[in-house]
Amino acid sequence: LGESDTKESVSREETLLDNKEILELSKIPGNDLCADCGRSETTWASTNLGVFVCIQCCGVHRSLGVNISKIKSITLDKWEPSNLVNLKNIGNVKANEIWEANLNVSKPTPDSSI
Repeated sequence: LGESDTKESVSREETLLDNKEILELSKIPGNDLCADCGRSETTWASTNLGVFVCIQCCGVHRSLGVNISKIKSITLDKWEPSNLVNLKNIGNVKANEIWEANLNVSKPTPDSSI
């Protein structure tokens, strides 16, 4: 590696977060339940929608495509500070107030089939 390559990889590593901050955000009341179905295991997040979701709903979000929902694992993926902006500013409660304000159908439950 050249000197510039080394500098780039070091600065890239410095911008990666340890998952502690993400895990703390996922435990905030509201974020500790899946934004879509209410399941108590929120191990995934949509970084552009600013919500935490369960593994089952994560699959639905992934099937929508990254132009709709950008999904990351809160424990397995590498996170950059920019990935946290929407999660800090929105979160599950505020997101559901926005996205479900005019919802006229029943929301899925943890027991719903996907």
